[in-house]
Amino acid sequence: MKKWIFVFLLLAGCLYWLLHDPAPSEEEVIGVYNGTHNGYWDRVELSKDHKFTQILKTPKGETMETSGTWELTHKALYMRNYIFFIDEQVKGSSDKPIKTSLTFRAYRDMLIRDWGTGFYRLSQQKK
Repeated sequence: MKKWIFVFLLLAGCLYWLLHDPAPSEEEVIGVYNGTHNGYWDRVELSKDHKFTQILKTPKGETMETSGTWELTHKALYMRNYIFFIDEQVKGSSDKPIKTSLTFRAYRDMLIRDWGTGFYRLSQQKK
């Protein structure tokens, strides 16, 4: 009997979590996102055709631009060719931003890159 109560509570907890923290749809993540970190300003636009554009302004006033592709799998938003400027090992900004592939956790109004000791957030502009 105790085993069945445990199983029921476990399933109820999973269902509660799924209903209160559902994955966003592709339609919900499409849009423009902005973020700042240690003097960097970042703007990313996700398009319906699974492409994105990014404009990154550095603390030195330089502007870098790129474009790439994105895909959404449940809550993981994967971007190819994203310019990343945070050195996750030292918890600070890198002097040399690099083009790389990154996964962000997707929410209905923000994207978060979490590396355990810190995080970076891109907030979605209102549509």
